[in-house]
Amino acid sequence: MAVKLDIAEGASAYIEEKGLIQVIETAHQSRETRNTLLAQIRRYDKSIIDDLEKLGVFEDTDESDEVDQWRGFIG
Repeated sequence: MAVKLDIAEGASAYIEEKGLIQVIETAHQSRETRNTLLAQIRRYDKSIIDDLEKLGVFEDTDESDEVDQWRGFIG
């Protein structure tokens, strides 16, 4: 997860630096287009959220259950 988050952060920083519009230059002309990396970052971010859900990070647990589990672990 740490590696995925680092990749997403680096890609987001790149987009912030380069902008949402990408200029494509050829020998005779230049044109502006939307930076396609943004859509890829969004898909990647969604996959990170999906992974966190699978790990149960977003589950709401009762604190008393956690204390009981902790006591069982050390007892």
